[in-house]
Amino acid sequence: MQTKRRFKETQRTKKTRFRKRNLVVSAIGVLIHFSRFASDFQLFLFSAPLCICLKQRRDCHFGMLAKLAIVFPTKDHSGRPPRTYARCGFSIVELLVVISIIGILVSIVLPAVQMAREAARRTQCKKNLKELGLAAHNFHETFQYLPAGTDIQNIGPILSLTPYLDQKAYYDGFSFDPNYTNWYQNPLNRPPSQPTGGLLFPNIPVPRPPDRYGAEGTIPALVCPSSPSPDQITTVLLFENRGIPGVNFPPDGYISNYNIFSGDPGNWVLTRSHYAAVGGDWYYGNGDGHYLGMFRYSPGYSGPVPSGFQQAKGIRFSDVTDGLSSTLMFGETGANMYNYSTPNQTIWTSMTTATTQLYFTDGFNDNCCGNTFGAQHTNIIHFVFADGHVAAIANTPAVGIGPGDPGDNDYSQELTEGPVFFNMLRLGGISDGEIPADY
Repeated sequence: MQTKRRFKETQRTKKTRFRKRNLVVSAIGVLIHFSRFASDFQLFLFSAPLCICLKQRRDCHFGMLAKLAIVFPTKDHSGRPPRTYARCGFSIVELLVVISIIGILVSIVLPAVQMAREAARRTQCKKNLKELGLAAHNFHETFQYLPAGTDIQNIGPILSLTPYLDQKAYYDGFSFDPNYTNWYQNPLNRPPSQPTGGLLFPNIPVPRPPDRYGAEGTIPALVCPSSPSPDQITTVLLFENRGIPGVNFPPDGYISNYNIFSGDPGNWVLTRSHYAAVGGDWYYGNGDGHYLGMFRYSPGYSGPVPSGFQQAKGIRFSDVTDGLSSTLMFGETGANMYNYSTPNQTIWTSMTTATTQLYFTDGFNDNCCGNTFGAQHTNIIHFVFADGHVAAIANTPAVGIGPGDPGDNDYSQELTEGPVFFNMLRLGGISDGEIPADY
C-alpha cells in the first residue's frame, strides 16, 4: 500500500510540474504576441525552452513549442507571414563573437604558457650548473685540487668530473692513453676525421665497432633544455689555444688563438655539452695573467696516470683569494654558431666533455667561431660560482674581440668595450683583488 501511495504521489508531482511549465511557456507566448518586436523575441525566447525540452524529453517535446508558435502567430515589421516554428542554435553573429572571444583568450594564455615553459627550462639549466659546481667540490674534496683546465693532451676539466655526475661508466670508457699527443687522435675515443668529410651533413658513416667510443653518448646534466638539442648540433669544439705555448696551452705545434673543431665522422658521435669551464682572461696586463680564472693549463696527464707520467693538477680553492662567492667556475655555451657556412645554412656548435676552458676575452654570444659563453635564454647567461651558487648575468652580445684584428693577437680592441667586459674579467679572475660590480 505504501508503494502504491508513493507511486501516485510521484505521478501527481510530475503532472503538477508539467502543468506549471506549460503555463510558463504559454505566458511567454502571450508576451511575445503583444511585443512590438515580436518576431525577434519569439526567436530568442523560444530557443532556450526548446533546448531544455529536448534534453528532458520525458516532460516536453518539440511539438509543444511548435503548437505554441501556431497559437500565437506574429508578424514582423516588414509584413512577412507569421512564423510557425522555433529555432535552436547560434546565429552567424553569435558564432563570430564566440570565435573572437576564444581567439582573444588564446592570445592571452599562449604567451603565459610559453613563459612558464621557459621558466621551467631555466630552472633545469640552473640545476645542471649546480650539479657541475657540486661535482667540482666533490673532486676537490677527494684530491685536494681541481682538475686542470687544459692538460698535456688538451683534455678539459668536465671529463674528470663525470664520475661525480653519475657517469662513472662514461669516465671508465674514456681512453687516457698517453701515447697520443691529443685525446681526440685516439681511435678509441673518436673515429678519425676523413678528408672527404664535412660539417653540414653526415657524409661518412660512423665506423663500428666499437659499440661506443670513449667520448660518445649523451649526459643529461650537460644539456640545457633551451639550447639546440644534441641532434641539431653539427660539430663540437675540441679545444682552443689562447696565450703562450707551454704556458697557457700545450706546446703541441698549434699556434696561439687557434680553435680546433671535430670533423666528419667524429663530430656526429661526440658528447654535446652546453657548459664550459671559465678560464678568465689570459691577456690583460701584457699577458701577466692578472685575470686568470679557476681553470688553466697544467703540464701533465688527466685520469689514471701510468707510472712515470706526471699528473695534471689544477688550483686549490685556497688559491682563490678574491672569494669563492665572487669567482665564476662554469658557464653556459648554448648559443654558439659557427658562421663559416654556406648561405642559409647554420652550423651549430657545442662543447664536449673534454673541451678545454674558455676565456672571456673572446666575448659573449659571438656568432663567429663557436667558442664563447652564451645562452638561448632571454637576455641572460647562467654561471655557477666557486661557492656553488648559480646566478644569471646580463647577456651583452660580442663584448670580446671584434673586426679589425686580422692577426688575432692584438686584444686592445675589446678592452675598450666598457664596464661589462671589465666586470666579467673581475668575476673570472681568482686573485685580481678587484671588487666586481652588480651583474
